[in-house]
Amino acid sequence: MLEPAARLAGAKGGGGDLAEPVFECAREGRRVTPSPRASTVCEHRRRAWRHLRRIIAVRTSRRLLAGVVSLSMLHVVGCRGRDGQREMQREVRSWLENMVLHHGFSVDEVMAATGADRDEVERLLAEHGISGDARPVEPGTGDLLMLPYPGGRHPRIGFLDGAIDPHRDTKLSVFLPWADSGYVVVDLPEAIWFRPGGQRKLLYLAHTHIPTHWDDRGVELERLDWKREADGGYSSRRRFPNGIEFLARAGIDGEVVRMELGLKNGSGDIITGLRTQICVMLKGAPGFNAQTLDNKVIEAEGIATRSADGKRWIVTSWDRARPWGNTDVPCMHADPVFPDLEPGEEAVLRGTLLFREGEDAQTVLRASGSARE
Repeated sequence: MLEPAARLAGAKGGGGDLAEPVFECAREGRRVTPSPRASTVCEHRRRAWRHLRRIIAVRTSRRLLAGVVSLSMLHVVGCRGRDGQREMQREVRSWLENMVLHHGFSVDEVMAATGADRDEVERLLAEHGISGDARPVEPGTGDLLMLPYPGGRHPRIGFLDGAIDPHRDTKLSVFLPWADSGYVVVDLPEAIWFRPGGQRKLLYLAHTHIPTHWDDRGVELERLDWKREADGGYSSRRRFPNGIEFLARAGIDGEVVRMELGLKNGSGDIITGLRTQICVMLKGAPGFNAQTLDNKVIEAEGIATRSADGKRWIVTSWDRARPWGNTDVPCMHADPVFPDLEPGEEAVLRGTLLFREGEDAQTVLRASGSARE
């Protein structure tokens, strides 16, 4: 159940002696020319290209597109030639549209996300015909849109010291189906807890706050990006050094965002105390982002947030969930609790995110629960 999806989501990176020095030049924004030796060895060039693209995804969360922006100036395409250049330009354009047209980033916010200077950002926007003053593109009435969250703009209003350097690895923006309603950011997952040796520890955390199991061991986890699936959804797979792995998936099915989180125990020991946190952050959704619990209703495995005018709802629920809300962020949680996993065992839990209008809280919460079945 987990393995086929994990194979679909996984990506193996290349390597090679060219990759690291070339990336260092890219990160500094300097032009580089491959050595004569490299230019005569297609395989080395291919490996360097693959590794560069992987490093962009893995190591630049604080400066999201620093590698991508700088790579627009590089002469490292090698055997891929014009096809490689076109592919990189498509990637740059996709991120620029994500930030400017959909999330409504200003030039300053693009600079914050990418680490590029103003001249470089303005040049790229002009090259791709994207106006830095463009109005954010709204989905059509009744339509949902989901995109990777680009970083550069903190997804919280408050409690910022509890989410330093938020990683974009696990974050997806879901744009509400109503005009001028903005978007919510789903952290899938924000955190995974377990109990190694009977002590409660963080297996994973999507920002810097409480030290994780890996922080205590001096292990730095790779930064990963979402993988776009053929059906338009997104998936992300991470395998930890101890053999535990998770697979997160999300996709739009009509008026429902369907989500899935799978855990597999690839270690040699039983894994206990598996609790997760799935956060829906409301900062980007005007009318839903009041820092209060008064606009929230909790029932069974779900939680609903009411709009300021009382006419609309955002509701989420998960299997085996513990629902709660945070006033400072503000956000809503329906956090799945996983069963203990013996070596080789896996479990998959499912959740939904719905946007409803003109109904009472109990009706929308029941609809969210029914959508998981």
